Amino acid sequence: MPYLLHHYLGLLLLPLLSLGLYSGDEDYYDFSGGELQNEAHASFYKWISIAKQMRIDIHSVCDEQFARDFPGMRNMSDFDHQRIETPLLGFSDGCLPFDFKAQKCVQQIYTGLRVYQAYLPYVDNGTSARILEIKVRTARLLGLIKGTGNVHDVEVHPTFLRDLVSGTQWRKKTVTHSILYNFLNFMIVTNRAINYIKAKKLMKHGVKEDKWLSKYVH
Repeated sequence: MPYLLHHYLGLLLLPLLSLGLYSGDEDYYDFSGGELQNEAHASFYKWISIAKQMRIDIHSVCDEQFARDFPGMRNMSDFDHQRIETPLLGFSDGCLPFDFKAQKCVQQIYTGLRVYQAYLPYVDNGTSARILEIKVRTARLLGLIKGTGNVHDVEVHPTFLRDLVSGTQWRKKTVTHSILYNFLNFMIVTNRAINYIKAKKLMKHGVKEDKWLSKYVH
């Protein structure tokens, strides 16, 4: 549909950046029932399963919000100046394959998720049930990551909460869309990074690195 065009154009570069060391798709590494019976893999499989479903749900909510709040618009390109900054995973975060740093990447994922978690109670887009599922899965993924003992909590300050609470109706709509759109981009890279860590564990790229990565599997 035309109004979805801006989403897909915005995401085209992410798979291109991931060619080579990433799988072409986050579902490339399949997990059989036998492997899931192995306790060493079961916990990490939860990361993969939760992150994948979050990406799907956020994509749906983002599209629904755009169609409802901006009827007749083909994309948001005319309002790029109104986009807000929320956490994204880029070159400096250690989550891209050509300069992958697992510990740094996982910390950035954890911190970014906490920011989006703070925004979610104020993102009312008429799909409360789906938003509730995203909230629950965000909390679960944060708990699993924190349970590794390899991340530290930092105080987060969601800059645009006031816009969601007391802004004009138009401002609330544009801020909500920016949050959902950026959250979707964030989760696409998160999915690929989690699968990349899992792939490196399975392929056993080096004893030292493998021992460190095992912290995220058990």
